[in-house]
Amino acid sequence: FGGNNAALVLSATPRPATATTASPSRASRLAMLGSGRSSEHDLAELAREPSLRKATRPMLLATAAARAALSGIPKDFVGGDQFSLVLGTSRGELAMTRDFLTTFADQGLARPILFQSSLHNAPTGFLGLAFGITGPSVTVSDGAWTGERAIEAATLIMDRFAHSESPAFCLVVGVEATADSLMEPIQRAYPDGVHLEEGAFAILLGNPAAENRFPKAIRAALLDPHRSEPHARLPSRHHDSGILEAIHLAIRDGSSTEAAVTKYDGARSTFTLERILP
Repeated sequence: FGGNNAALVLSATPRPATATTASPSRASRLAMLGSGRSSEHDLAELAREPSLRKATRPMLLATAAARAALSGIPKDFVGGDQFSLVLGTSRGELAMTRDFLTTFADQGLARPILFQSSLHNAPTGFLGLAFGITGPSVTVSDGAWTGERAIEAATLIMDRFAHSESPAFCLVVGVEATADSLMEPIQRAYPDGVHLEEGAFAILLGNPAAENRFPKAIRAALLDPHRSEPHARLPSRHHDSGILEAIHLAIRDGSSTEAAVTKYDGARSTFTLERILP
């Protein structure tokens, strides 16, 4: 990844049977300076850009969402060692993994371009290079709780910048892409009626110095998350980083003080938002 080696974090989260509250972090209040989302409708235009012609589907989706989240701050502040990246993905580069293994099995040829794009943290490395990010870059994967774990990782990273006099940022992206023939067996692992969604969502977090430097860009402040008791009614659609979508929508609407999402197993995750501005 051109010197920007993206770490990969895998974890397994037990399904909550009772209400729980996450342990407060030192950087429990983080300013959100932007958010964005993308879907398959954004892919055709992006794929025509020369710098993105070799990008995979997850890379394109993540790029579109990231650009939207970064639109509120000057380009001079994007990148560098004061800028960090956390990308959450549950399925990762399934399509490229299939293509690499199929090519190797059929032709006995291990194509380097397919291999490097099949790595689970390939989208993180791609975004790091695209935006010149040299701060910490982490890939998080934790099933239905991937989005929550990505925010937790970003909070830990931002701890180191809490008392910095210079603006520091962390871009948090959650992305899932379809993989054609592989989706049917994956879908069978989920309850009937719950459709797995494709797309990417992103939020941009800033330290107190960034909050002071760009007060007009602030949309909300992110507080500590908590999980409530499981709901009896399951959602009709599910994205493993759906909490990022809920935060994006709450920021966009500017009227809610909570962002919540119900998981495919009925568990509900909630983040508290403070002083959302119109």
